[in-house]
Amino acid sequence: MIDTIIFDIDGVLIDVSRSFRLVIAMVVADYFKTFEGYFGPSIITPQTTQVFKDRGGFNNDWELTEAAILLCYYYKEEYGRFLPIIDLPDWYQGGGLEELYQKTGLPRLNQNWIKRRFQIFYAGKRYCSRLYGFEPEEEITGLIEKERIVLRREFLSERFRYGIATGRTEAETYLALEKMGLEPSFFEAGIVWAVRKPDPTLLYQLVFDHGVYIGDTIDDLRMVQGFAHRKRTLSLVMVKPPFRKEIEIDQPDILFIADNVNDALLRLDRDRGEWT
Repeated sequence: MIDTIIFDIDGVLIDVSRSFRLVIAMVVADYFKTFEGYFGPSIITPQTTQVFKDRGGFNNDWELTEAAILLCYYYKEEYGRFLPIIDLPDWYQGGGLEELYQKTGLPRLNQNWIKRRFQIFYAGKRYCSRLYGFEPEEEITGLIEKERIVLRREFLSERFRYGIATGRTEAETYLALEKMGLEPSFFEAGIVWAVRKPDPTLLYQLVFDHGVYIGDTIDDLRMVQGFAHRKRTLSLVMVKPPFRKEIEIDQPDILFIADNVNDALLRLDRDRGEWT
């Protein structure tokens, strides 16, 4: 019987469709404006970031941003002009940023510039120093302030222990908990951050016997599938991504697909005895 629920944060506990997803599009646009003088149609939109998430290998949004820029250069070499990203190439097999570099053969981009601009657009003047240790020159309001808390605390049943496994940094994770009004001590199963999904290694630090992970991406599914322990089990509840009306994934490791984390918690509490 399930004893522990482990949460992802982005897309599960917190709606980041107007923060991280929009930041990706903003940094890509800023890159091409700065280095190419390009002011044409959007290379990527918050909605089309989902094509990277759907194919897997891009849980890290800094890497997704770099990948979008790289892919746009690849398309320019292939077709002679910058093109909006609609989908990933057929040859992409889910290996993330490194696979794109290997397959395209293009030179490395300025990763430090991309990461810093991402941090500035996300955290803004208010949170940049706390989260990333530097003060931005711009007087900018970070899109972190557009995030919306999805979790309703009244749905947290006392019959479960709780944990967190997130790709966020340590500082981002604890700020998210602060905004949700949850103390770190509430998560008795533990908290792990900077998880390199789909690598399940950090999940072994969490304390549970029969757990369920609530996530929203293919990389979450692959991480759960990669978790192998002689005495412990882990399944997945998939929350629909923000830019997908429907999701059809038939995998034995998925208990069910929920509209949001609150629906997932209600069902897990109601039907707890169904899953052993």
